[in-house]
Amino acid sequence: MVLSEAGWTEGGSKRFIGHEGGMRGHIRYEITHENLLSLLGEFLDSPKRVLDMGGGAGLDARWLAGMKVPHDVKLMDPDPAMLAEATKHNDGRVEVIQGDTEAALALFGEAAFDLVLSHGVVMYLPEPGAELARLARLTRPGGFISLLNAGRQGKLDRYTQTADQAQLESIAATGHYDNNVGQRARAFSSEEFETMLQKARLETIDWFGVRVEHDDDDRPVDSVSAFHRNRVISEELRLSRDAQAREHGQMLHFVVRKP
Repeated sequence: MVLSEAGWTEGGSKRFIGHEGGMRGHIRYEITHENLLSLLGEFLDSPKRVLDMGGGAGLDARWLAGMKVPHDVKLMDPDPAMLAEATKHNDGRVEVIQGDTEAALALFGEAAFDLVLSHGVVMYLPEPGAELARLARLTRPGGFISLLNAGRQGKLDRYTQTADQAQLESIAATGHYDNNVGQRARAFSSEEFETMLQKARLETIDWFGVRVEHDDDDRPVDSVSAFHRNRVISEELRLSRDAQAREHGQMLHFVVRKP
């Protein structure tokens, strides 16, 4: 992201911190990680240089750094509040750096990483295509980018169910909506996002829906039995890969390759 473009505000950071402690956040991270492993498990069996761009509190970065293979994981985020949270939970295996994609290019140069993550970032930028181009520049040829952003059909489903006419009209007219952490964001259809990826000369390996049927579960993870959590994750994992259901995910997870 470019700092001058980012629509994320300090209030959003305060509301997002601890997201993984609720079922909605827990589902997001579990499904994203499982689907990354399903596609890139063999790729991640040898040490890789990884950048978690806009990595926030660092859950994805710590997950990758915690694998048996010693990946070199760097987390970059322009938000001081998020960096403070990432630093608080870091055990030293992740390098935490303040900055955006422009700063990353200046610091590391082009084609510097085998894997780049951009989860919940592009959806806040007024020029998402420009951000995709910068992410592609940071990735080596043959490397991968993991992209997680809001899904349009999933948002339409949600606001139809809650009869939120203002949100429905906004999404229909502009693709934008106001999300659960009080931020203005853009929701993409899979076709729209695929077109953007093609313009950035990135090849889609596969994509998944995230939170297809359990978007309204706001319970703390610790209040839900392990048996029930596992049942929810198992069902959401199935739906995330279902050709008919995945478009209805609240978020769409694309894993792409730089040729």
